Amino acid sequence: MRKLFITLTLTLLFSGAFAQIQMGFKLSPNISINRVDIESDAAQVDSDGSAIRFSFGPIADFSLDNNENYHFSTGFWLTSKRAGISYNDGSERITQAYSLQYIQLPATLKFYTNEVGLDKRVFFQFGPTFDIKISEKLKDGDKSVKVIDDFRFFDMSLYMGAGLEYQIGNTTRVFGGISYSRGLINAASDAINSDIIYKNDYFGLELGVMF
Repeated sequence: MRKLFITLTLTLLFSGAFAQIQMGFKLSPNISINRVDIESDAAQVDSDGSAIRFSFGPIADFSLDNNENYHFSTGFWLTSKRAGISYNDGSERITQAYSLQYIQLPATLKFYTNEVGLDKRVFFQFGPTFDIKISEKLKDGDKSVKVIDDFRFFDMSLYMGAGLEYQIGNTTRVFGGISYSRGLINAASDAINSDIIYKNDYFGLELGVMF
């Protein structure tokens, strides 16, 4: 998986030499949370806590009709998430936390304003991310039985972000902003109760550079 990450990163970076695209890299510390529900009265489930995790990776922005204000933005992000869940079926209460890692492939639109100050522009970003699970591990709680025995290989989220970009050279820009990623599908494929619905969310601080 490390070789795949390096290969795709280099592919994105070197493609900038042969196409009119803007390349970059981002680092995003985030607060990983989750939403859980159950479609029956046989048990009760609740989300259990949050944790600080990280997302990072290359970015590629493609201008739409050579317009500097409208871009299709994609990338290849390695993202860690925490899944905390408390399950109670009346006979026992189980609280567990899982560590999850995904490769996120965003397919978003990025909109820039005109300059709001010297060399400064505000941007907004919106669209889906396609998340491929590369790792899952039960970290905390009773390990004799898993509330969620397996998470889906594929997940999908809605990504929303906004921030400020600052030009520091002819082609180099730095940016900072905030983001929210909301899980769209049930990420649990095999659970202690088939009626459990689990979805991943996170709030992120976006820091990066474009060149």
